Amino acid sequence: MGIPDPYWVSGFTSGDGSFNLHVSERKSKVSENMHRKVVLIFSICLHSRDEAVIKILVAYFKSLNVQVSANTKSSNHIYKTEKTVTLCFRKFSDIVNIIIPFFDKHPIEGQKSLDFADFKKIAEIVKTKRHLTPEGYNKVVTINSTMNLRRPWT
Repeated sequence: MGIPDPYWVSGFTSGDGSFNLHVSERKSKVSENMHRKVVLIFSICLHSRDEAVIKILVAYFKSLNVQVSANTKSSNHIYKTEKTVTLCFRKFSDIVNIIIPFFDKHPIEGQKSLDFADFKKIAEIVKTKRHLTPEGYNKVVTINSTMNLRRPWT
């Protein structure tokens, strides 16, 4: 079994994928400065019986960028529990070199496309290190507050 078409991945992601982030802010131990961290996360979570699909998706995404995939083991992108298996990309270079270019070229349709657009905005803020400023960090938090299930329906 292989990936029949890149748009199949976009459609699959639209149904089972997620564009999330983890944000944290804490006071530095050595100064009065705040330590701000933003981690972008692309994931697809399936039932554990579908582990083969996740492995194929990881291999497919990694094949899109030889330079990044050459030094990263695919098992680093697969997380298992008793009932689930998850594909997860959270390394910033993988997000900006693999995930964002892929979905720019093969767009997601529907509601999930709005989450991807916000995900890209946040990636740009992180890329330019504006998330380290109070204003940039607050912008990330504001965007995140309306993503995924928190997005208001229009």
